[in-house]
Amino acid sequence: HCDMLQVAFSYYELFRDLFGGDDRLFIVSIVWIAYTIPLLLVQIFLIVIYQFDFLAKYKLQEDENIDSNMVRKCLKYTLVQHFITVPCYLYFVGYKTVFIICDLGPLDSPAWMVLTQLCVWMLIEDTIFYWSHRLLHTPTFYKIHKVHHENHNLTALSIAGEYSHPAESILGNYLPSLFGPCVFRGHFFTLCVWIIIRCLKFCDAHCGYDFPFSPFGVYPMNSAARHGFHHSANMGSFGSFTVFWDTVCGTDNHFEKAQSSKRGTLQKRKKIDS
Repeated sequence: HCDMLQVAFSYYELFRDLFGGDDRLFIVSIVWIAYTIPLLLVQIFLIVIYQFDFLAKYKLQEDENIDSNMVRKCLKYTLVQHFITVPCYLYFVGYKTVFIICDLGPLDSPAWMVLTQLCVWMLIEDTIFYWSHRLLHTPTFYKIHKVHHENHNLTALSIAGEYSHPAESILGNYLPSLFGPCVFRGHFFTLCVWIIIRCLKFCDAHCGYDFPFSPFGVYPMNSAARHGFHHSANMGSFGSFTVFWDTVCGTDNHFEKAQSSKRGTLQKRKKIDS
């Protein structure tokens, strides 16, 4: 694991050298890459499997097709977010935050420490996201959150994860994700890995498929099925990475009942078929 980490870091250093010491441009570029490329790759993968009806048995809503109207809305939002808003913010403001919360020097931390930092940041994000998400579902704040819930059908639309009111983007997405790195300072390389992980997580949650090979579907992680239920039923399953807070607070009850009912229906079908 240590060797793999050093190899990855060597590529990071090589990429940094390309900017000839311009750390501002380096930060903007690599954060943009970590934030954008995973999303694009996942979305392309989803479009391909949807078009060729591949892995269709893992669709959460079997009879649902891509909502072309939502595709246009999400695509417009995503393009503005990734190619205008985020790059401008990073270039004029965000890079200063990175200088404060991150170390840009050599990566001296052992692999176990990098993994520990990532786990701590994940648990912090999971906690803040859960409670901010529940807050957004209260009558006072739902008028903000309802923008994100315009999409009830997540089939092959991972970019729907970002489609939200600007206030929610700050309160429900950026704050939970960046609070950990701000409080527990780490290396910039670790921050970039964290951004990639967080991006892949919201892609998985909004992809509309419950893939058995997804690492985010392994209990006690919060699977795509749970978040897909949250969008279709608009209740419960408020968690981000794990089901911890949903389990403790009993906000997963509706999902568990729905799953139990689904299993019962499948068993009846099997009996009829046999």
